Amino acid sequence: MAQDRDAQPLTSPQPSYPFLASLFNVQGACEVRFSVDEEGLPFGLTTQCTQPIFCHEAERAVSRVRFLPKLVDGIPTVRRNVIYPLEFRFWQYDPETDTWSDPIDYDDHDAAEVNYGPVAPCKEIPVS
Repeated sequence: MAQDRDAQPLTSPQPSYPFLASLFNVQGACEVRFSVDEEGLPFGLTTQCTQPIFCHEAERAVSRVRFLPKLVDGIPTVRRNVIYPLEFRFWQYDPETDTWSDPIDYDDHDAAEVNYGPVAPCKEIPVS
């Protein structure tokens, strides 16, 4: 019997929080759009973020994720138009209680309604 399956990540992206963003308590969100080839490797990544400081790290993290490839009739196939959302939230450490907390005041914001603003395409910066 033939088997169908969509592309599935084997692990979640593990982005690092950019140092300058943490220094200034900058938070934001990104969407990384890409395709997954027959071997489960992402390609053709484009990134949109609410803050440009997160662009490079979002793309780097998603580019390292490996996927189970899409199967059509049991045959590995390219999966196009995958969108992976990432959120960069700054957690604050409280040494008195030895805990980390989210700086967003959820009394004023529902967790599902946190809005970092509109995403904008990340610009490619040439490296010389």
